[in-house]
Amino acid sequence: SALAIGAVAYAKEFGEDRRVRKWLEQSVFSLRTFGDLYAIDGSYDEGVSYANYTSSHIAQATVVLERYNGLSLYDEINWAGYVDYLYGMSMATYANPAGIVNFGDASGAATAAVPYWVASRTGDRRARWYGDVLSKERDMWALLWHPEGVVASPANQGLTLWHSALDWMVARTGYRADDLVVAMRSVGPANHEHEDRNSIVVKWGGEALV
Repeated sequence: SALAIGAVAYAKEFGEDRRVRKWLEQSVFSLRTFGDLYAIDGSYDEGVSYANYTSSHIAQATVVLERYNGLSLYDEINWAGYVDYLYGMSMATYANPAGIVNFGDASGAATAAVPYWVASRTGDRRARWYGDVLSKERDMWALLWHPEGVVASPANQGLTLWHSALDWMVARTGYRADDLVVAMRSVGPANHEHEDRNSIVVKWGGEALV
């Protein structure tokens, strides 16, 4: 992200030269490589807070490159699936309305920025609702990418079972603090994880119980 933004800023100030073209080439290669770190369904195995800042930087680079030379890299990552992942990992409580199902040392829910970015590009009403209701905070990127014309609408309410391509499973009755959430995980190791395969997380009545 810094390489893409820095290269474009340099080119705007001093003109595009051989070094700028190499920097841009490397930044595009890196961005596409990051696409391989996301699961096919948009899940991210380090946990939600790590997925948040990775995705935020990728979004910033994607926007800058698109505005600079028209290069469209949006489809390198399954962003609609990423929104599903954010919903799947949400676990609001009374004490923490932006709580998450945490299989490692992730700190909390995503900010509103990337969901708003997805909503502003695709009209995804679920992404807008996540940013409005379940997100951790709204930063300057959320302001810049605010999907003004998109009506917020939550993901499917009621009994649902989310089964990630990572072999993470979350059953729930909804996304509010009072709803029941039961989660467990399988699959191989990942960075920032706790080795808690086949243990369970249970939340109900506004509290994390197990």
